[in-house]
Amino acid sequence: MSPQSVPVLPGAPREVPVDTAKPFGAHLSMRWWMPVVLTIVVVVAISTLQLLLVYVAVLLEVGLVNKDPADGSLTPLTYLATNVAIVLVAPCPCSSWRGSRGFRGDPH
Repeated sequence: MSPQSVPVLPGAPREVPVDTAKPFGAHLSMRWWMPVVLTIVVVVAISTLQLLLVYVAVLLEVGLVNKDPADGSLTPLTYLATNVAIVLVAPCPCSSWRGSRGFRGDPH
């Protein structure tokens, strides 16, 4: 049985033709300003959340552990605060990118 004569089942996923000559992501067609806006928004959001969460972590450490406020060393709690900020921001560009109308040819 040749590969061309294999029947396609009704519920089976169909293969989408992919041009392998194009680089990865070249099939995405966004307006030129969308990546610029997303980059700025992500950088500002991560920086703001990191500052906010690190300040909260420092206040907790000063209040609960009596850490010196002038001590600028990083502790496990401040590391956790910076990493949580990144985790909270990571899904935002994907959801705003998919939900936007920045795609050319989008019928909606």
